[in-house]
Amino acid sequence: FDEGHKQPLPRFPRRIGIVTSSAGAVLRDIHNVSKRRWPGVQLILHPVLVQGAGAAEQIADAVAFFNEKYPVDVLIVGRGGGSAEDLWAFNEEVVVRAVYRSRIPVISAVGHETDTTLVDFVSDRRAATPSQAAEFAVPDAVEMERFLMGLRARLDAGRKRQIDHAGARLSTLVQRPWCTNPRMLIAPLMQRSDRATAELHRAAKEQSVAARHRLELVLKRLELLNPVRVLYRGFSIVEKDGRAVSRVQDVTAGDRVNITFADGKISAVVEQAKEQQNGA
Repeated sequence: FDEGHKQPLPRFPRRIGIVTSSAGAVLRDIHNVSKRRWPGVQLILHPVLVQGAGAAEQIADAVAFFNEKYPVDVLIVGRGGGSAEDLWAFNEEVVVRAVYRSRIPVISAVGHETDTTLVDFVSDRRAATPSQAAEFAVPDAVEMERFLMGLRARLDAGRKRQIDHAGARLSTLVQRPWCTNPRMLIAPLMQRSDRATAELHRAAKEQSVAARHRLELVLKRLELLNPVRVLYRGFSIVEKDGRAVSRVQDVTAGDRVNITFADGKISAVVEQAKEQQNGA
């Protein structure tokens, strides 16, 4: 009887199993209410005895049949009103255990509202009448349609509010100065661009002047080191066998040397080679 064991009923069942007698008002009431509320639902009857010898076993077997061989979304187990003796099959242990073990949610609809059996305690939902059991089992299509229409109306209204809000915001934006005069929007960018261009030209000019100055210094240094300028000051270059002679000991008497002046070259033969000694 633990409430924690009870299963929730499916919201939109497609197939409902019915365990009751094939005769009587119970089946008719369940059929009429179910089809009126949810026309697309499929009803599957497993006819059983609901009182007398063998009734309890048939009810238990029917519940097991739907669980093991013909699964449905929800089960309705019930019968019409009667005496306590007539309803006793729904107090039998075999029926109570079958309902308790059912993996399919079970709605009990046994007798009238004042009647109570053990099946009512172990079922997942107790209905006072078969008609109420059908109401528990399926949703009302009319109410569902009304709900969906209301939901659609709210969605449409919400969408319209969003569109109106966006339109109002757009109207506000297009009235702003930078929208009516786009040049105002790009003017600051153009000013920054002009400043950046001027700064670039200034930096390039400064670098060019500095580079020219460095080049002039290098040229002056090269000019100072130019051996031709030395020759114009009265010096000459003596070469022997294509190599410059810088010391007297590099030549001996009879060697032929070439002497380069600022304005030309001469060839000579060394008559005497004398080293300078003691600074004299």
